[in-house]
Amino acid sequence: MSLQWQRPGLSRHSLLVKVFAALLMVSVVLVIVLTSSMFYWFRGKTVDNLNQNNQVILLNTGAVFSNYMDNIQNLTLQLFQNVYVRKLMLQDSLNLDENNMNLINQVQNILSLNSYINSVYILNSRGPILKMSKLHAEPEAEKQLFETVSRNTVPAGPLFWTEKNQYDSNRPIRTMTVFYHEGAATDSYFSGAVVLNIDMDAFLANIFSNRIDSKQQLFIMDKSGTVILHSGDMGYFEQNLSAEPHIRRILSSERKYDTFNMKLGGKNHVFSYTPMDDGKFYMVSQMENIHSIGDLVKATNAILVINFLILLFAVLISAFLAYRLSSPVERRIKLLEKEKQSHAIVNAFSSGAEEEKTMLAGLLLKAGAIPGASDHYFIAVVRVEGYRSLSQARGEASMSSFIHSLMAVIHDSVATGAGCHSYYAGLGQIIMVITPKEKGEAPGADDLTPLLHQARDAALQLLDTPVTIGLSAVSQEIRDVYERYDEAGKYTQYRIFFGQGAVVTPHGVALLNQGDIGEHHGEALLQAVKQADAEGFSHALEELLDICRTSVYENSVRFLSAAAASINGLASGFISEESDPPGTSYLDIYNTITGFQDEEELKRYFTGLYARTSSIINDVNGKKVQNIMIDVVEYINLHYYEPELSSNLLAGRLSISTPYFSKIFNDFAGCSVPDYVNRIRLEKARELLLADMGADIKEIARQVGFGSSTYFATAFKKKYGVTPSKFRLNHTVG
Repeated sequence: MSLQWQRPGLSRHSLLVKVFAALLMVSVVLVIVLTSSMFYWFRGKTVDNLNQNNQVILLNTGAVFSNYMDNIQNLTLQLFQNVYVRKLMLQDSLNLDENNMNLINQVQNILSLNSYINSVYILNSRGPILKMSKLHAEPEAEKQLFETVSRNTVPAGPLFWTEKNQYDSNRPIRTMTVFYHEGAATDSYFSGAVVLNIDMDAFLANIFSNRIDSKQQLFIMDKSGTVILHSGDMGYFEQNLSAEPHIRRILSSERKYDTFNMKLGGKNHVFSYTPMDDGKFYMVSQMENIHSIGDLVKATNAILVINFLILLFAVLISAFLAYRLSSPVERRIKLLEKEKQSHAIVNAFSSGAEEEKTMLAGLLLKAGAIPGASDHYFIAVVRVEGYRSLSQARGEASMSSFIHSLMAVIHDSVATGAGCHSYYAGLGQIIMVITPKEKGEAPGADDLTPLLHQARDAALQLLDTPVTIGLSAVSQEIRDVYERYDEAGKYTQYRIFFGQGAVVTPHGVALLNQGDIGEHHGEALLQAVKQADAEGFSHALEELLDICRTSVYENSVRFLSAAAASINGLASGFISEESDPPGTSYLDIYNTITGFQDEEELKRYFTGLYARTSSIINDVNGKKVQNIMIDVVEYINLHYYEPELSSNLLAGRLSISTPYFSKIFNDFAGCSVPDYVNRIRLEKARELLLADMGADIKEIARQVGFGSSTYFATAFKKKYGVTPSKFRLNHTVG
């Protein structure tokens, strides 16, 4: 009985949709009938208006194109005439000084204000010195760009070509290259150039944005008959149509504007054209001949009969089509809306921009991921272990299917005990917005831990894929959703110590040691390196990792970075500074360690440090003087902060003359004692600048042994190219 009462309610709702669709179809047919009846009266006037409008469109569109080309060429020339651009062309690499930063901002403004400009290149005689792009072409295109620009003069431009998209093979980058260099008028030596690459697909939207007739094809071609813009199909880009009869007629004409009819593919077409830039480009319009409709107009009575039959047929099938089409169309629309919402949410999570963070809360509420602005929620981040190797092995299409399967497995596991919305953020990262099963509940992270373990186990058992899961604290503030996401993402970094497949929750992190790890914990590691004791080094490293597993991630990484820097410091006394391999500074080491995916990578890194440093120490242990110098260097490394540290003090400790000591130290270290002490002090100062962003720079100078903060700033800038405050600012921004 209840079912009989429910069906009419559902039918009434469906009937409204069906009646609306049926009436809409009838209205369309009636409009067709009315239009056909009136067509005869307006035919002559329509033809005249069409020709007039066609001419206006061509002239206006041509003017727009010319204005854009002038703007692009002016931008290119202005950049080339910029004194800082000219100075940059003389450099071997891009130094991030104030002038170059202003130049970078200027280029960024050009890209932001001109949507159709895809990339800006500043070239010198060796290749690109500065490049900024929206869509990235494959590296081979960059080489081709340099070779083309360097061997062409400016009058030969602009150049048209298609670049392969580095990140989206289905989206080729159709490009117009506008450039300027001093070899424009002569065959002088190529010393550099400014290049603007125009995305012709984006350029198309600007040029033909006001086109009024979708049946009309507008295109621009150069004087050789090669298409550079086509309103209907950019597949014509770079196609040479000079062999076509209508194109031959256009290119051979000397008129400023003309219209003619020609039969193509069995149909009559109307062609209109006008030259631009003194014949360098042509603006062309093509559409089917409007007079071909005349045959139908002559059969007015037949049209009326046919339209009547169409109307009758439409009335009979309207209800049937409405019934058959309304339901699947509605489902498809809902699916598309959901996909669009998911893309917007992922973009907001990934962007990190303030406006995106503000939008994120509204998007999650609209999608129903979080029921209300004051409801409880968690953010979980799932990292797929071995994602890079999986992608290479499976291929793009297979990997996409695999990721969706993995998301379904994890989502279904969590959904057994909580509300869950999942989003794939790319690069092996899945974001889950988790809410209580019942509205109004206030669960803790521990309530979700069994569900997350269940999801992790399901991924491993069903798809043989280990995942690491980080879970944020519970929140009731919708505005904090991005902070909770950032928190969960940082928890996944614990896999370097906890191992792949870990589930890291706020409760588990709260139980870890929050304080700094004492430097004395690394002494056994350093002693093993000094003594070239591989077994002892391995044992000491395991003990250090055990300590790290009981400490918060940030403190563990800082401690390991300091330990690695100390190992490098043992070797720095035996090789000249110029011989130090790249990546041995504290900041480089810190960035390297934070990029590791698991404990095995970390161990391999430290094993490599041991092999390099112990090898250097072994090489010098066979020499008596070097043995003495080892102690000297170690003493300097330990007492670098003492202001009285000098050649006289060290020579006195060894009971030898200061000149002799200075000589053997210089032979051993490749630099004088003051230079070496200053290098150690500056390296320690750099570590302190990064370790505590709020520390006073004068106090740091005093801590590392500089008596004068002015001298410290001068020495720091001489070694690193920037002042201490600028160095800290650069790395704070990065």
